[in-house]
Amino acid sequence: MSKLAFLFPGQGSQYVGMGKAMYDRYPLVKQIFQEAEYTLEYNVAKMCFQGDIEELSKTEITQPAILTVSYAAFQVYMKEIGINPEFCAGHSLGEYSALTCSGVLKFSDALEIVSLRGKLMQEAAAISGGMMAVVHGMEVEHIRTICKSIYERKNSLICIACYNCPKQVAVSLQDNMFEIFKVEIENLGGKVIPIKVSVPSHSDIMYGAAYKLKEALKEYKYNNFKWPVISNVTGKPYMKTEDIVYNLTAQMTNPVMWQQSINYIKDQSIHICVDMGPGTVLKNLTRQITSDITVHSFESIENFEILRKDFLLNIYNEEKSTALKLIDRCLAAAICTENNNWNGTEYYKGVIIPYRQIKKMREDIEKSACKSNLEKVEEALDMLKMVFDTKKVPMEERKERLNEILNEINMKQISSYVIKS
Repeated sequence: MSKLAFLFPGQGSQYVGMGKAMYDRYPLVKQIFQEAEYTLEYNVAKMCFQGDIEELSKTEITQPAILTVSYAAFQVYMKEIGINPEFCAGHSLGEYSALTCSGVLKFSDALEIVSLRGKLMQEAAAISGGMMAVVHGMEVEHIRTICKSIYERKNSLICIACYNCPKQVAVSLQDNMFEIFKVEIENLGGKVIPIKVSVPSHSDIMYGAAYKLKEALKEYKYNNFKWPVISNVTGKPYMKTEDIVYNLTAQMTNPVMWQQSINYIKDQSIHICVDMGPGTVLKNLTRQITSDITVHSFESIENFEILRKDFLLNIYNEEKSTALKLIDRCLAAAICTENNNWNGTEYYKGVIIPYRQIKKMREDIEKSACKSNLEKVEEALDMLKMVFDTKKVPMEERKERLNEILNEINMKQISSYVIKS
């Protein structure tokens, strides 16, 4: 199976009804929402499924809601498909989802943290004001120059908050600067769209909130990573759990290095990502960063069914290809090993017949006539062992040949065969 990475969205991906299809279909999703309700002491399911979009978009509500939906999507994926990722990456809030699904944070702890994070961010915004907007169609350097110019002229906060993809960044700014910024961007051919968030994230306005969050983060336990998680601050994987408090604190006031994160994933020869959360924001961003990665959205049932079929077909085709290669190596080994048994009857029964049976297995697999290629592979290895026994191949040579075959094909599923042989 090709290597995978999981992506987790942040604020701006929320919509009323997110997670409802999973909730209706899977009891485990209901349990996740119940745990969220117990932890947060309000009805998260009702907020996600029936709430008002303005209420849902308040950062102290949005953050635990998106985390819950993302975690639910991850759990459904692991139950139904179960192929582990090589990396996890989350956009802003999504980094907490990534850390939770990688086993670093307990779900209930993550809920508490992002709920507090949202409240602290909202409090900071209430004092200083602020909003966010996305800029399309301009080079980053030009946007950075405009931000610097407005800051120097107006002495008002404005900065790049997220490096999303080529020619798209998110900007945090104070509300009264939006029209000025919009006009200057549009005069140069760009486009500015307000984001559905209620705070100017990843900006200097969040310094006070970041300090308070840091003190809270110190109180939680962080487990070892099941899979590496890419940090928003560096665009590279966390090196150790001790970096978590620092990076999550720094994330509050530093830009999200999303384009760098996706490029890192691509550089690890990963060509498939699964978007574990509401909406298609990350899928769309990834398309604009690279054509080398295909992103599957997982939250909707329709997309899930497509994903499952694609993955199962991919797994079957790769297993089939591997099985054919291994059987070819078995056939070659059966022919090439020196014969030390000149009893014709024994040779016919112990070499000719098994060889023909292995060839028949290959034909069956080629025609997809067999349902379990792994079982056929194990049968082929048993028959090769019979050939070795009949030819009286020395034990060291047969072990060496079997190990060469298994190592070359990388059949980890049957590595125990080497020990049995």
